[in-house]
Amino acid sequence: MDKYTRKTSISRIVRKKIREIAEQDSIVQKWEDSAYGEVQKITNPNKGVLGEQLVAGWLEELGYLSEDHGYNRSTSGGNFDTLVLVGDRLEKVEVKLATQDTNGKYQFNWIRIEQEVSLIVFVAIDPDAVHLAIKTRDEILDYLDNPTPGRRLTPVPKGNPNPTHVKWTASKESASLAEVKTLGDVADLFEAAMLGFTKGSG
Repeated sequence: MDKYTRKTSISRIVRKKIREIAEQDSIVQKWEDSAYGEVQKITNPNKGVLGEQLVAGWLEELGYLSEDHGYNRSTSGGNFDTLVLVGDRLEKVEVKLATQDTNGKYQFNWIRIEQEVSLIVFVAIDPDAVHLAIKTRDEILDYLDNPTPGRRLTPVPKGNPNPTHVKWTASKESASLAEVKTLGDVADLFEAAMLGFTKGSG
């Protein structure tokens, strides 16, 4: 056992204690040496940036965002994260990214209640897999008005009687998250979501 004296370095004590706690921490163990383990080094605000850049990049690669259809990178980043071409219209898209917690759930935070977007893309990152769910704005508002197990939104901050934002603690099942391994998988999910959006708004 280490013996400390009044001259023992605080840095030494802190580093030792961090190592001890990290070795016992289930979330550290879960992500250690995994394919996407480095995501845990990213701060929460930058995890949001990661999600936005991933989805915008996928949409551009798939041809849903191009200057031919009036897309300009500078038009996003205001009250929405990116755009997607649905038919002949550019629709606003919000992106929410969460990493899998120790219970196998995802905490999708800061979903704005009042926001003029058409689709919300939920990106869920596991240690070794990526999952997506694409919901219409109306679907999410329905979870707020008609909560069911697994689809209950909670105010942020908790207990706020008049929240402007909500959080969704979701499982793969409750969010209908589907694993994506290729851009083709992403395209299939967007095609289905956009078809549903078109029918719903038609």
